[in-house]
Amino acid sequence: MPALNIDGVTISYNWGKIYFDGPGWEYEEKHFAPGAACNLQQAFAAILGFLSAYAEARGYFIRTGRESDNLGLFPDYMGEWADKNSDEFSLLKFELQSHVYIEE
Repeated sequence: MPALNIDGVTISYNWGKIYFDGPGWEYEEKHFAPGAACNLQQAFAAILGFLSAYAEARGYFIRTGRESDNLGLFPDYMGEWADKNSDEFSLLKFELQSHVYIEE
């Protein structure tokens, strides 16, 4: 199964399901739908976009005490990892959107 590894967490994708395997935790998102015309590279870019939005929402909540819709994108136990790696999510997403790594 195709996967990325970010700071010890493996993110794998199997059409419609995302699996996160971290140190001491696991999470499965069963209803991820990046779009019908989406290829594997675009799907990973979309996943990274959602992770960035989640990390940004956590930062906003920490700074202001106000919640946003994106705060509920992932479980709380993924929060510290997301906060620590928000820049990496953005950089990888940019790279995936800027280069063709997977030919269709």
